[in-house]
Amino acid sequence: MRSRMVGVAGVAAVLIGGCGGSVAGTPVAELWDPCSIPFEALTEAGLDPNAAIPGERVEGSRRVAAFCTYVHQNFDFTAYSFAQPVEARVPSSSLGDRVLVVDRAAVRYRASSPAGLPTCAIALDAWDGSAEFEVRAGPGREPTDDMCVSLDRIVLLLLPTVPF
Repeated sequence: MRSRMVGVAGVAAVLIGGCGGSVAGTPVAELWDPCSIPFEALTEAGLDPNAAIPGERVEGSRRVAAFCTYVHQNFDFTAYSFAQPVEARVPSSSLGDRVLVVDRAAVRYRASSPAGLPTCAIALDAWDGSAEFEVRAGPGREPTDDMCVSLDRIVLLLLPTVPF
């Protein structure tokens, strides 16, 4: 019983301390799990839910990004969750068109993967961080149409499943 009371008192102290005016720093965003997109939504988008490849990026002891890659016959699709807003992590020179996706302000931009293959991405602020969706050509799987058209279609289907 004593250990339970100490635990409750410790949690209360953290909660009360977190509300005080003397707390400094930037709040840490909780990351959404991009591998939690429902099976049905992935299937409708033409992605293979059984071939999800999860990953994360950790800086020090802090998890700053989570991602999940899904395979399509013509490209790879990756959904990302970042602890930072879009403009804090994507150079302004890389930001492309401002677009609306399911009534949410977003930025669409094109880039190249580290292997030099074309990509198209849509990034939008969410939580205290951001979400991003990307299609990327794969070796031997060159897309037959504009990758951004494919990305737009997939994001329209999947975005309602993202917990903003």
